Amino acid sequence: MTGPAAGYGNRDRAPASRHTLARAPASSLLGVHIDDAEPLAPERVTGAVTAVVGAADTAQVLGSGDVPVLGTPRVLALAEAATVSALTRRMPTRWTSLGVEASVRHVAAVAVGSQVTAAVVLRAREGRDLDFEFTVTEAGGRLVATGRIRRRLMERARFLERVGAPVVADSQAPEGVPVRVEWDRLPIRRRTGRPA
Repeated sequence: MTGPAAGYGNRDRAPASRHTLARAPASSLLGVHIDDAEPLAPERVTGAVTAVVGAADTAQVLGSGDVPVLGTPRVLALAEAATVSALTRRMPTRWTSLGVEASVRHVAAVAVGSQVTAAVVLRAREGRDLDFEFTVTEAGGRLVATGRIRRRLMERARFLERVGAPVVADSQAPEGVPVRVEWDRLPIRRRTGRPA
């Protein structure tokens, strides 16, 4: 098959499995579908987190510097929280995402008491890897930081079992609506040098 439908799999196939999706929009990311909705384009998956810089957020307290301004580790933590926010309502509850790679360009100092917002947008998906770009800005719009974060999709219970952590039962996950998960509905780009 060639053309736009290539790589989307057989649409007549039965659903792969049933999961719960907490407060999902009509269609969602990553091949998660409600009814016959198409998955969202990566560029439409966004998230944001806003916080007021406190003393505990400073480079001085975090050990990343000796001045009382917003520390780079907290900038990255805010951006990661925004990626989680972007994905939370778009994934079945038995799945989670883990930060596996990040880069930050911290371009402006921010004083304690200032409000900052980390905003993210999903730019690409390679198999289970999700590539986000982020910006962090002050309340007035001044750019504080930019960067990229890669998150990897994992089945929550399998991951927790593998690392020896307590497993949360699916019944303890947030309530939502039943959905079909059809991972093969989105084309998966394979990276060269990695096994298929």
